[in-house]
Amino acid sequence: KLIAFLQKENKKLKSANEKAKKEMKKVKETNDRLVSANESAGQSFEMLNNNASKLQNNQKSINASIEKFKVDNAKLREDLKARQAFYNAEAQIRLQYQKTLAQILDVFQDNCKDPDLVEDVVCVALECESEAKALLAAAEASAPGL
Repeated sequence: KLIAFLQKENKKLKSANEKAKKEMKKVKETNDRLVSANESAGQSFEMLNNNASKLQNNQKSINASIEKFKVDNAKLREDLKARQAFYNAEAQIRLQYQKTLAQILDVFQDNCKDPDLVEDVVCVALECESEAKALLAAAEASAPGL
C-alpha cells in the first residue's frame, strides 16, 4: 500500500512538475517577448526624443526668424510712412502746379489777341495734362494698394 501511495504521489508530482515546466516555458516566452518589446520601445523613445530635440531646435530657429521679420516689418512700415508722406507732398505740389498753369492759361487767353496762338497754347496745355494723367495712372497701376 505504501508503494502504491508513493507511486501515486510521484505521478501527481511528475504531472505537477510537467505543468510547472509548461507554465515556466510560457512565462519565459512571454518574458522574452516583453524584453524584445522593451528594447524596441527604448529605440522608439530614443528616436522620438531625437525628433523632439530637432523640432525644438527648428522652433527656436523659426522664432528667431519671426522676431527678425517683426523688426524688418517695423522698418518697412516706417519706410512706407515716409514714402507716403513724400508722395502726398508731391501730389500737393503737382496740384498747386496745375492750378497755377490753369491761371496762367486763363490770363493768356484773356490777354492774347491772336486766336490761333491761343488755340495752339490751349492744345499743348491739354496734351501735357493728358500725358501727365496717363503717367500718373500708369504709376498708380504699377503699385496697387498704395
